[in-house]
Amino acid sequence: MSTTTVELSAETIRRLDALRRDGESDDDVIRRLTEHRWAWFGMCNETDPDEAREGLSEIRAKLNERSAERIEQIGDR
Repeated sequence: MSTTTVELSAETIRRLDALRRDGESDDDVIRRLTEHRWAWFGMCNETDPDEAREGLSEIRAKLNERSAERIEQIGDR
């Protein structure tokens, strides 16, 4: 496996440390957090990034529409 060096601020390192589980490396923490996030959106390695972005944009638009409808309903009370 190849590696890459990444510069992180002291604040970012502090946040990684706060999220670290026993025995995890920085790579383990980042991998766990990013795998979970994309898994929640139903994305996987085979997903085309452009399709994924389009899908997320559609989700955001629907959520914004529903929020606006709810705000309007509350205002009508």
